[in-house]
Amino acid sequence: MKNNSFKNTARLIGRLGNITGFGISLVTPIFLLVWGAMWLQSRFGIGDWIMAAAIFYGLISAGCTFYHFVSAEIKRARREDEEYRRRQREHSQDGGGSSEA
Repeated sequence: MKNNSFKNTARLIGRLGNITGFGISLVTPIFLLVWGAMWLQSRFGIGDWIMAAAIFYGLISAGCTFYHFVSAEIKRARREDEEYRRRQREHSQDGGGSSEA
């Protein structure tokens, strides 16, 4: 039972790491593009339109990141569901007995 608890904790920590990385990858492009737009404005006197373009492209980048993250999570969930169903079939074919010690 203790081993199963450790596996669940490790899985939770792994998913928290994924979510943290996801959040950082959503926000970083927007911040970098806005910072670059501010630098361009102060250095070369480019108009305010550059900030709007930076925000627009940052949001597009965040949307693409979100799409890829959700696609990967759906694939992972399907794999886990298939693995769970396979184990259930094997368990029922074994007569329902427990083979773990």
